Amino acid sequence: MTADVISFPGDGLPDHQWTEAEIDKCHGDAFRDLEMSLRDCVRMSEIAAEMMSRAKIDNTPLKLRGIPPRRAADAAGKGI
Repeated sequence: MTADVISFPGDGLPDHQWTEAEIDKCHGDAFRDLEMSLRDCVRMSEIAAEMMSRAKIDNTPLKLRGIPPRRAADAAGKGI
């Protein structure tokens, strides 16, 4: 009786040994595929930072929605 219950594909050594040049090309292609998404993320973070810097700041107390005023004051005092 064999010790393996299931034989998985890819057991043992792969048929193709990757060269350093092939790995570099694969990584370069993957980076170029991600580059546009990364640019979008950077741009969205710039927009968010600009919106935060333009936000109106005043000294009104923080209003926690969904919590009764008494409990909101208690939560604010405890740092919750």
